[in-house]
Amino acid sequence: SFKHAKRVIFLNQFAKDTLVPLINLTNGLIIPHGCNNVFQHSPKEQKVFNNKTPIKILYVSAFNAYKHQLEVITAFQKLVKDYSLVELTLVGGGSDRYYFRTVAKINRAQQSGFKIIYPGKVAMNELVEFYHEADLFIFASSCENLPNILLEAMSSGLPIACSNVEPMPSVLKGGGIYFDPFSSQSVYQSIKKLISSPLLREKFSNMAFKESKNYNWQQCTNETLKVLIDVATTKY
Repeated sequence: SFKHAKRVIFLNQFAKDTLVPLINLTNGLIIPHGCNNVFQHSPKEQKVFNNKTPIKILYVSAFNAYKHQLEVITAFQKLVKDYSLVELTLVGGGSDRYYFRTVAKINRAQQSGFKIIYPGKVAMNELVEFYHEADLFIFASSCENLPNILLEAMSSGLPIACSNVEPMPSVLKGGGIYFDPFSSQSVYQSIKKLISSPLLREKFSNMAFKESKNYNWQQCTNETLKVLIDVATTKY
């Protein structure tokens, strides 16, 4: 299908660089998806966090092994020793073994006094509120093509602690602090560094918000139509 297509559209450079050498394509181009405008929110003024200040951390994603919620929860449990009023909200659903393991770990943590909020899957209007009420965002996935959730967090003007596995760095670029999603210690250290520095959070949130403007549906529509018109009007 790839070889017989007149054009092949990739969502980002990472996808193109990964596949083109494998199938020797010469007709590939990049058109990223957009992000829904309802998420757009200018970065907030960053607070100084201490043990008297609540800190709302958000992670939105389906519960799958490659999303690493278990590592995030372990990192959060370490973080509570440094910031007693920190809370973690995990939004998402699932149905496989990893989902049930994660929910069981959430329940045990809650019973031990850790403030982990788990609303499950939520409607779009509720999801927007979660983004806009959060103080910072975690994205711990190790397997994506174009991570829409990361785009939503960027568009929401949030400081982001992010997985260092591609394509996340190619999307977020200099707009966040990175960690190894397979290591709860790495996740913990990155979040702690982000919390401890209002200047770092201000820098990252502004850079991520600016970068998010490159992902809009009007641009995606226009570029896709150009490709369709070009294919339709070219003689092969």
